[in-house]
Amino acid sequence: MIFPIVLQPKLIAVRARWRENLRRRTQLGRDIFLIAFSIAVMFSIFQGTLTMIEKINANTHLAYMPPSLPLGLILLFLLAMLFFSNCISALGAFFLGKDLDLILASPLSPTRFFWGKLTEIALSSSWMALIFGAPAILAFAVWYQASAFFWLTLLVSLLPYFLIPSALSIILVTAFTVFVPANRTREVLLVIFALVLLAIYMVGKLLTPENASFNNVNDLLRMVSILSLPNTTWVPSYWCATVLSEVLSPSGKNWWPYLGLQYSVMTALISAAYVLFRTCHFAAFSRAKDNRQTLRLSSKTSQFIWVAITPFIPPPYRAIIAKEFKVFARDMTQAVQLLLLLGLTIIYLYNFRVLHAVGDLPENSRVWWQGFLVASNLAMGAFVITAVCTRFVFPSVSLEGQSFWILQTAPLSIRDILRAKFWCWFIPVSSISSVIFASGALAINAEPHVVLINALSSWIVCYGIVGIATGLGALFANFEWEHPSQLAASFGSLIFMLCATLHIGLNLIPSGTLIFLRTLRLSGYEFSDLQWYSAVFCAAALLSYLNYAATRWALTIGENALKQRMQR
Repeated sequence: MIFPIVLQPKLIAVRARWRENLRRRTQLGRDIFLIAFSIAVMFSIFQGTLTMIEKINANTHLAYMPPSLPLGLILLFLLAMLFFSNCISALGAFFLGKDLDLILASPLSPTRFFWGKLTEIALSSSWMALIFGAPAILAFAVWYQASAFFWLTLLVSLLPYFLIPSALSIILVTAFTVFVPANRTREVLLVIFALVLLAIYMVGKLLTPENASFNNVNDLLRMVSILSLPNTTWVPSYWCATVLSEVLSPSGKNWWPYLGLQYSVMTALISAAYVLFRTCHFAAFSRAKDNRQTLRLSSKTSQFIWVAITPFIPPPYRAIIAKEFKVFARDMTQAVQLLLLLGLTIIYLYNFRVLHAVGDLPENSRVWWQGFLVASNLAMGAFVITAVCTRFVFPSVSLEGQSFWILQTAPLSIRDILRAKFWCWFIPVSSISSVIFASGALAINAEPHVVLINALSSWIVCYGIVGIATGLGALFANFEWEHPSQLAASFGSLIFMLCATLHIGLNLIPSGTLIFLRTLRLSGYEFSDLQWYSAVFCAAALLSYLNYAATRWALTIGENALKQRMQR
């Protein structure tokens, strides 16, 4: 058999769902549109990467940048996304799947079970990264006129690149569940609370910069070059980038040891994952089935407190919001995702400390660097929020599962239910984003009003991103999942990320224009107060309208999709 027996039911289900969609004209039309939209985004990534390579090679007289560096940056970003997705998929595939009781009780050998789950994790997490990364790699191949040997080398090198994070995630998740059973979400939430305190501490450190001085922009660029992670030889993305770069544009470096290193590390990690699986999985899975809780909370007391602090919320909405938070607190997958996201956010905030050096640059350079970094922080912060929404907001409708019929009997319409879910997630996500956006402004010593504007703009941007996540989550609702991690690695989540990327690009038009005008004003260009405040008003109005229209559109199509499903 080509595919492991564990994957065969999933392949049959995908084939059956595809045949059913072919019989429905409306569903087929929607799929064709979404595929065309995905191809358009992939072409945009290809064209943007090709333009970047052209600009890099047009300025080789200033500084030569080998293809391994931009390739390393792209592969490092994809590797981080792969590791995050694999950890969540491994937790669901090995410990939280609804079919695990039947599979483990069947006469299926542990070896076949392990290889089947490893393949499932790799496939479910890698296809999305491949869609985003393939256009970028294709752009390098087109620019450097890659030969057939490059494509063979690419296939050989990508196999360990995708399997290394899969094997590592199995090791970490299994070791984690040995100490913290997969049903002890409250203990994990305590760790998350500690990480929140650490994040607050890091934000405070942004206000008290350490000694850092740079005489000019070249010093700053040199520091960024030194700290560039792709230059770290122990990162698998560096090994893969070196192999591909040497095949595209040979520099004389021997790349065979890097390819051998990839396969050696892959073999070692898969072997370690298998040994840990055979020795610890059964005990960890048994502990996950234990319903006892070491940390207990009084449901009646929490309900009383919730009603007392939210008297302004209508009771039906209050019940939906309370249910949403309880589902989140009881789901280990959600808790682990939040744990990983908070860890990434802390690293993100810590790196902001480096940007204090911008304040020591000469006035002319400092103004332009501040404008560039403010715009970059807006874009990066929006992508961080998109990652949060992909993991928490988008699956919120699907997480109702087979009990979705209970919501249908509630004294609320589908429209009210979606809006309750929207407001339930909008407040916490916007609070997180305001910290990220404001921290970026604090890191470059921006004026207080710029910090405040950044924080306010984050709420406006989150309004659109959370609305798109809620609406598209309803449009692509899947109530027949085996474990929640499947929802964030679905075709619908890919469409959400593509739509969110397009939405962020549209938001950067008014924001970037206003930042550019402000930078010109600080550089000495004269603007009257009327012209400046008119530009501010127009940018704020356009930004607000874009996010309001996006939310209204997404919630409407999500509402209509759920109504059609209820009528079948």
